[in-house]
Amino acid sequence: MRADARSRLPQVWTGVLAAVTLAMSFGAILTFTAASLSATAQEAFGGTLSLIAVAFVTSATACATCGRVACCPGARRTRST
Repeated sequence: MRADARSRLPQVWTGVLAAVTLAMSFGAILTFTAASLSATAQEAFGGTLSLIAVAFVTSATACATCGRVACCPGARRTRST
């Protein structure tokens, strides 16, 4: 790690903690929501989440394929090659 980047470590760890907290909260919400549904509704819920996951993976793959960050919504710069 570069010496001048050490001052940013608290910000990095705050971001990591926020990401882990958000992921665990989302997982808990999904678990408890699915547990309270009927069998048919659980299947529909699971199918919908599967489609959303495919959309995320496909969009991430497309960006990795083209090599540009600008193809992602909200991006401001392109990745240097």
